[in-house]
Parts: sequence; C-alpha cells; structure tokens
Amino acid sequence: MTAQLLFRPTTSNRKTGDIPTASIHHDHIARSCRGCPMSPEAGGDCYARTGTVSFSTERTARAAERNPRAYSVDHALTGRRIGARYVRFTSIGDVGGLDREQVEPALERCQEEGLPPIVYTSQWKRKHNQWLRDWSMASTYRVSDYLRATRAGWRASMVVPAEVIADHVEHGTPLTELEGVNVIACPAQVAELTGDKVQCNDCGLCSVKANPDAPGVLFAEHGPRVRKTWKRRVKAAQERIRAAMRG
Repeated sequence: MTAQLLFRPTTSNRKTGDIPTASIHHDHIARSCRGCPMSPEAGGDCYARTGTVSFSTERTARAAERNPRAYSVDHALTGRRIGARYVRFTSIGDVGGLDREQVEPALERCQEEGLPPIVYTSQWKRKHNQWLRDWSMASTYRVSDYLRATRAGWRASMVVPAEVIADHVEHGTPLTELEGVNVIACPAQVAELTGDKVQCNDCGLCSVKANPDAPGVLFAEHGPRVRKTWKRRVKAAQERIRAAMRG
C-alpha cells in the first residue's frame, strides 16, 4: 500500500521553523483537497497544486517510492533538529481527505514522541472526519463556517484579507465585530508586521493537542495572488513602527 503521508525531518520554511513536516503523496493530493475552496476544482488558485510546487511533490513521491524509510514518520522524528517542538501536518494537501488508518497512527506517534502535531483540515464538515476534532484546527474562509465549526466542537482558524490583520496591528482595529467570538491574529504574521520574529515552532498556538482551549486564529490571505499586497503592508508597517520609535 502506498504511503499517503511523506515525512521529512527538517524544513527551510521560515514561518514554521525547522520542524519535522509531513506532506501528502503527489498521487493523493487532488483527492485530499476535495472540498477546499482554494482548490483548482473549486475555482481557487492554491499555490500548492500548480507550478514548481506541484513538480516538487511529484519528485518527492518518486523518491519515496525508491526509499520509503527515508520518508517515514519514524525517520523524521529520529532525524529532527534538537530544538524542534512540533510536527507540521501538512505542507501540501489536507489530511481530512486521506485514510484514517494512515493518518491517526502518525499523529499518535508524534504525540508519543513529545512533538504535538500542528494540523488543519478544510474537510471538517464530513461525518467521517469528526475524529480529527481532537487533533486538527478546522480551516474556514467565511464567518458563518467559522461559527459553525466552533459550535460543532472544533477549534477553528479563518483566512481573512491581509488588511484585517495589518489594520489590527497598526491601528488597533478589531479583528471581528462579532460578539463572543474569541480570536487572535496569527502571532507569526503579527511579528512579521512589527519586524519581530515568531515561528510556529516558538508559538504552537495552532496545535490542538498542545492548546485545546486556546482561541481561534485568523490568518491573512496567502499565496501568489496576494503575496505582493502582504509584503507591501509589512514594509509600510515596519517603516511606521521604526519612525514612531525614533520619534
């Protein structure tokens, strides 16, 4: 049986920090992304499904077929950096679209090793995925879905326009006007705006196992379509903050 999850002990991802990271086998990515509004099938422009990222996942899949052990969860945990505190599930694809008998043992193995998983799924509405509530954030893209997920017992995240996060950091505007909704902006994105550095490995807020009662998390839109907008806001915010400190 082909491994649906492939693991690497290290990563160069600047946002997460150098932590063990799972990706989904190239042949299972499209299946895993069913129901995600960012998928090409839904008219989205997910960066993970096109271009150089797609080529990279195909090369990784072929390498894993030649040497399965090098892409196993045990190999990743053994070879991790000393400072790694979490395991990311996943850099590419959605575990909610995979077979539970492949996903759950990997999650449990990481937890047993003392590295709580950081997991997100857009497929939190599916009846057969309710077991993931104990492991995963529900990824949402609309307020109505965020509220539905939290009422169903999920910790949830929501993607919002970059301006929502930037205006909150720069001007103190509220993240949401909904009463009783307890959310915070992603600490890594806030730090990027202020010129500080926080990585997922420092924070771990999105690990449901590590922080089951923590508030929901808002993320600024990301991907090629909005990357320039975010970078422009980051640069402007940092310049204003430096000017205020000098003055």
